[in-house]
Amino acid sequence: MPVKLKCKYCGKDFAVKPSQANRGRKYCSQKCREQDVYKGRFIRSDGYVAININGKYELEHRVVMSKFLGRDLQPIEQVHHRNENKSDNRIENLEIVSCAGHIRKYHRRKQDETTWYEAKCLNCGRIFKRRKVETKLHEHTFCSRECYIAGKRKQLTP
Repeated sequence: MPVKLKCKYCGKDFAVKPSQANRGRKYCSQKCREQDVYKGRFIRSDGYVAININGKYELEHRVVMSKFLGRDLQPIEQVHHRNENKSDNRIENLEIVSCAGHIRKYHRRKQDETTWYEAKCLNCGRIFKRRKVETKLHEHTFCSRECYIAGKRKQLTP
């Protein structure tokens, strides 16, 4: 026995199976659904806003910066959100930076000195920094892969 519903977009009455009504069907057709849902702007899963420009989705913050500068952005140019909110695309919140400068200036993690200590390589004797957590897992300390291999050879030979 069909269930009668009213289309959320066009207001036309339409009939569906009870199972479709239970699942929350709201539109009489795919065309009505597309007209109501797809507005040409959405937030991607990574938090950036994508907008439809001539049938192609582009990142809104790059489009805003491009219009502000009056030119296309170069591939090596990145747009940084000053307040770290990826959907806040006001021009006063955007800043243009190079790829390397972006990471160096804004996103590099600071080294926490309390989690590091100076260790001595068991093979060559060089002093180097090592994380305390790694030492708990592997108490034998080597400064490089080469020293590790050489040190293991020394331990194996009688």
